[in-house]
Amino acid sequence: MVAVKKAAEEGDRPIIPRDLDVRVQRLMKDSWNDNASLRPSFTKILQVLTAYSADVFHQDSNDVQTTGLLEMDTECDCCAIM
Repeated sequence: MVAVKKAAEEGDRPIIPRDLDVRVQRLMKDSWNDNASLRPSFTKILQVLTAYSADVFHQDSNDVQTTGLLEMDTECDCCAIM
């Protein structure tokens, strides 16, 4: 809870390891933007992670396990997968 409070009130963020892929670093930093309208969409996040997976793990989007995603409870519009 302390970390959550510091992130919300002081903009404190965890240290990103230097050896982490630059695309993932950028995605993390963009996702932390205080202005919600400037954060990446879920579509953009999936695009970045799909490209990353293809390059690093040599997998395409058809290899990713998606079982259960569509059956998720969608009462909350903020996290519903459509």
